[in-house]
Parts: sequence; structure tokens; C-alpha cells
Amino acid sequence: MADTSLEAYLRVAAMAIALYDVLWTIPAEISLYREQTLLRRMTHACILFIILRYTSIIVIVVSNVGFFGEIFTASACHKYYLVAPAFKGLH
Repeated sequence: MADTSLEAYLRVAAMAIALYDVLWTIPAEISLYREQTLLRRMTHACILFIILRYTSIIVIVVSNVGFFGEIFTASACHKYYLVAPAFKGLH
């Protein structure tokens, strides 16, 4: 039981750090998008930034829903088990 609660605390801490990072970088993200609209097209770096930023958020959310969710049956968990690693592979 202690291992599970330690893992839960570490997951919550990781989510808090990720949320802080996302909120902290929103002004830079907005200025990046404004620069791209002035160029009239998105650069490859901007597209890569968007993909990495939002797949990271999806990975964190999907992973933690699976960990903290209590509504999953054994068969649903078996199907769900590979979703987070699949997104991690995209990331």
C-alpha cells in the first residue's frame, strides 16, 4: 500500500509541475503564434512545438486517468493499457 500511495504522490507532483510549465509558457506560446501569423505560414519548428506540447498534455491526462480511475473493468483496463505508451511513442 505504501508503494501505491508514494506513486500517487509522485504522479500528483508531476502533474503539478507539468501544469505549472504549461501555464508559465502560455505567453511565449501566444507570441510564437502571432509571429507565425505575420509570416503567413507556420514554420516546421512551430508545428513540432504544437505537436509536442499538446501530445504531452494528452499523455499526462490519459496516463493519470488510467491510474486514478476506478471505473475500469478488467477487460477495459486490458484495452486501455496500451493507450498511454502509444501516445508516448508519438511523443
